Amino acid sequence: MFRFFLSLDCWAMAIIALPNVTIAQEFDVNPRKALPFPPGISLESQCGVVDDLQHVEFYDGTLGVPVGYVEEHEASTVQLQWLDEGRMRERMPNYVPGNIAGVRWCSGTLFDDRHVLTAGHCFDTHDGSDGWLTPWRMNDSGDPEPAEPASLAQLQVVNFKFQRDGQTGANRTPDTFPVVKLVEYRKGPDSLDYAIVELGKNDEGVLPGERYSPAMLAVRDGHVDELLTIIQHPQGDPKKIEAGKLLSFDTRDLLYSDIDTHGGSSGSGVRNSAGAVIGVHTNGGCVPDVPDSANRGVSMPAIAAVSDML
Repeated sequence: MFRFFLSLDCWAMAIIALPNVTIAQEFDVNPRKALPFPPGISLESQCGVVDDLQHVEFYDGTLGVPVGYVEEHEASTVQLQWLDEGRMRERMPNYVPGNIAGVRWCSGTLFDDRHVLTAGHCFDTHDGSDGWLTPWRMNDSGDPEPAEPASLAQLQVVNFKFQRDGQTGANRTPDTFPVVKLVEYRKGPDSLDYAIVELGKNDEGVLPGERYSPAMLAVRDGHVDELLTIIQHPQGDPKKIEAGKLLSFDTRDLLYSDIDTHGGSSGSGVRNSAGAVIGVHTNGGCVPDVPDSANRGVSMPAIAAVSDML
């Protein structure tokens, strides 16, 4: 039996700059990373009393961004998924697969012909204490030893176009590419929560950038009250969109209290009004009827400051 712990008691400090005055305000942010919840657990990061998420091909323009914006930018949002158990055992025959085989895990953003930006914790090891157990083995000393993040990354694939068909309502068959390398993972002195993976060719022999337009990355600070959009795979669902305003930011974090996310939204690009990615979603924290709660992401300036690639 696995043990799991959920907490909503972590406080993040944010400074909001207003004309001629600076206000310090506290926001309640969930310290649990925005991964899917284990079987039997369902907890959303819903902001307000209504969950505003819409399927991308059914978006009606009511969230503040035009329908054309979603049509132009959704294709670069992807879903990370674990291989099935059989393929895991083939790749790592001396490891116990854990309980994550086949799980639709995280979201991410294609930003060139073969690289995806996502959250670092999508490749963290899990020992069962949060309900998830990643592959492990017994080492020569007889102690349990988890598979390293670089190996875990290669046990995942990336799905493009996993979304509901706007004509039929049926889920589209995803276009799937293998993860061939964990290029960057939690770099910097604070182990910043981001990662970059390299994708290989799909079964048709093409790279993702030959078929899908990559997103632009904007290395700049956010602006309080600017409209942000997160295109995501909440709880492993087909691709959805949410939008809302930036609440606050500092040198590392973006906080937003009107953009619903779920477990599985980790790694989604936080986009500005031009569709450029200004951050990566990492944590849920919104609680209905709790006004000082917020969801959180890490900013592109913070990522660019430690990345050798960006």
